[in-house]
Amino acid sequence: MNAWVNTKDGAIAPVEDSLLMLEGITKRYVYLIRSLTEEELKIAYYHPIRAFDVSQMQAVAMSAWHLNHHLAHINVALEFKKFL
Repeated sequence: MNAWVNTKDGAIAPVEDSLLMLEGITKRYVYLIRSLTEEELKIAYYHPIRAFDVSQMQAVAMSAWHLNHHLAHINVALEFKKFL
């Protein structure tokens, strides 16, 4: 689960680069979400890790939670940085 952070670039690249990536991907995702119709939001797929069907609406909600989770980690890191 933490393989991304353990890559060589993850250890040496500026954190700002990762924040720019997150911002860009999030903006594109918002455009995609806003383009979906109510019928498209009802479309479901099987989530192999969770082992149940997930509608696009549920996937959007899970993604929003996940992004907030990342934001919380960023905020913790920024607060920690103040003490260094």
